[in-house]
Amino acid sequence: MKDDRNTAFGWILFSGIIALGATSISSHYFGADDPESPEEPGYFIEGGGEEGGEDSGPPLANLLAAGSASAGEGVFAKCTACHTINQGGANGIGPNLYGVMGTGIGQHAAGFAYSSALSGHGGEWNFENMDAWLASPRGQPHCRLAKTQELRVATVQHLDYQPERCESLFLEKAAKALDRLKPLAPTTPQHHASIASGYRLRVEFRIWHDADDLHYVMFPPGEPRNPHIIETFPIAGPRITEAMTPLREILQGCTDLRRKLFQVEFLSTLSGELLITLIYHRPLDDAWHAVAQTLAESLSCKIIGRSRKQKRVLDTDWVEEVVEVEGQAFRYRQPEQCFTQPNGYINQKMMGWLLEQCDTTDTDLLELYCGIGNFTLPLSQRFRNVLATELSKPATAAARWNAEANRSHNIELARLSAEEMTSAMAGERPYRRLADLKQPLAGYQFDTLLVDPPRAGLDAATLELSSAFKRVLYISCNPETLSDNLATLSSTHSIESLAFFDQFPYTHHLESGVVLIKKTA
Repeated sequence: MKDDRNTAFGWILFSGIIALGATSISSHYFGADDPESPEEPGYFIEGGGEEGGEDSGPPLANLLAAGSASAGEGVFAKCTACHTINQGGANGIGPNLYGVMGTGIGQHAAGFAYSSALSGHGGEWNFENMDAWLASPRGQPHCRLAKTQELRVATVQHLDYQPERCESLFLEKAAKALDRLKPLAPTTPQHHASIASGYRLRVEFRIWHDADDLHYVMFPPGEPRNPHIIETFPIAGPRITEAMTPLREILQGCTDLRRKLFQVEFLSTLSGELLITLIYHRPLDDAWHAVAQTLAESLSCKIIGRSRKQKRVLDTDWVEEVVEVEGQAFRYRQPEQCFTQPNGYINQKMMGWLLEQCDTTDTDLLELYCGIGNFTLPLSQRFRNVLATELSKPATAAARWNAEANRSHNIELARLSAEEMTSAMAGERPYRRLADLKQPLAGYQFDTLLVDPPRAGLDAATLELSSAFKRVLYISCNPETLSDNLATLSSTHSIESLAFFDQFPYTHHLESGVVLIKKTA
């Protein structure tokens, strides 16, 4: 049985049974009798191909009629980091999903700030369009995991690689963003262009097997059955570029490494570390481990192997990055499955820009969506105390390690969503995860708020919370939702500074930084 089924079926399985109101739905993708499904399939956007390429797989109706609910439940557990599924449950970073099937797309959860890809979609949720959306949530991802997933499609940007036009293309999309913000942003923006090549520190390729050949491939948006063979990838960082060809040659010549391999992921750093994750449609045994160890030694990198219910780590599942900002070096542990800034050059620019906006003060900073503490560490130099929140357990753990490794003792971390923190700030309910803070929440003297939300932007409650701060630092990956949020905040704040960052050259994606100052009476 081929294992090239779409990842959406796993989502449909458990969310369909528990949250969506169906009674007897299951997915072939998570069939208990299938020993070779990939581990954590919801992590992938595209479906998995095998030797000989890909096919469309069985009809959706057949997939819904067979499978294991318990297996799907295990996968859906990852989704509960962002979504509640109980009747009457609160919206989190994602909307509550109870009873969503049969309701209007982007209309189900009242008051939730849906992305435009959903709110403007029209129609009602059924299994076919749910499958299509979850298979490829390209426009505006709705899930916090999409902070990692949201711009994976941008890895096909090499198809439009035009290094001579890198800066002009950036200025064009920055001009469009400024035009959208004109009524709200009278200030002249700063422009921070990327280097034209060698900037991308995180890349993933599908593996295409064709007889004795093995290729890296990518799929253009909307063309899941049109693989583009990747021979060179000039936008990738130096460590990725130098490893691609020897890795492919080794994989091609080694049966234990090649058999049922369907995806390769590279994670590199400015400091020169490289981690390669090999993802399979089969169990990984000791023979695989032995040859993978040799592979790691030959490429001077770390190796992880993944398959269904398996994760083999040969060294560590993280790389360590060193970023220099204003002459100071900051160390970061970057776990494999946590979101990290993909363009290291631009990340340094964003860090520097944020520091330029903040004078040293004896007040405190509240940060929402802190991730692994990317911005938290340098900004902690400017404030008396920093309270940073993040919902992801692995990211929160990494942020704690990063704070300790950098001796940033004025940083406190809490594993809370932005919505939960908003509720705590309003005194609506206490959270046990705030009980271990060095001081009670009421003891902080917050005057600055930093937010770096997913593409859906800030929800209504967090916008209300933002309106009370003297200063708001807003890092945005979506000019559309940024414009909507600023339209709301403009009643209480004025834009003091605006900057555009070309995080993803050769794509329409644009990163923005905004400083808002509370208006005086």
